[in-house]
Amino acid sequence: MASREFLAFVDRCQIAVGTRACAAEEAGTRYVSAVLSEVPRLADVTEQLVLEGLVTRLRDGLAARPWPAARETAAAAARHAALARRAVTWLDQHHTEAPTAARLASALGVSRWHLARVLTTHTRHGVRWHLAQARIAHAERLMRTSELSLKEIAARAGFASASALSRRFVASRGITPSACRAAWR
Repeated sequence: MASREFLAFVDRCQIAVGTRACAAEEAGTRYVSAVLSEVPRLADVTEQLVLEGLVTRLRDGLAARPWPAARETAAAAARHAALARRAVTWLDQHHTEAPTAARLASALGVSRWHLARVLTTHTRHGVRWHLAQARIAHAERLMRTSELSLKEIAARAGFASASALSRRFVASRGITPSACRAAWR
């Protein structure tokens, strides 16, 4: 089992490399260099050798790999925005099937953690919120175009009950489904 000092230094290295990716190139590289200059002396020879190898590889990587171009960052942002749009579209199409975040991520070919991060970053809301909005929008369409009861609309829109639909509808639209339906007539 690794010592605390060993694990703490590895964590600091990971944070430093992540900071370099987010900071300006010069400031990020200085921070990583500062962290790498503070290699602790460990009692376990194996851990010490591993740390020194890690530091060497990180220093070599910093020297060999230039800072990513702005177009790469823009390209990643464009891919993430497209992924967020595909996720919302997929939820709009499958909201009645009780989809899960794992199923959505699988359908889009990404991990559910990556999907959650991208959705939250690009839309400020997670999978559950988007799913609820898709269901509410579907229920709203059904209320406008049909004479179905609230219980039937709730079932068709993917809600567990009419009261669940009503709670979500009021939270989202600020009015009860019945009052909203009456206003349309």
